[in-house]
Amino acid sequence: MQGGATLQFSLIPINFIKKKGKAVMLRLDLGLQKQLRKQARSVMLIFVSQQRLIILQKSITR
Repeated sequence: MQGGATLQFSLIPINFIKKKGKAVMLRLDLGLQKQLRKQARSVMLIFVSQQRLIILQKSITR
């Protein structure tokens, strides 16, 4: 599947990284960040097609 500019990422269950309390955010479009923050209830691990790991914690939000 060579789509082009479409970002494909799958969400990994929270329990998978619950032990690791790290909060890491890489550069993303503001639109994507808002969507991800809405989806992230507590902790989520997002795997971007560009082999980047993004860990979101709801505690990050203002």
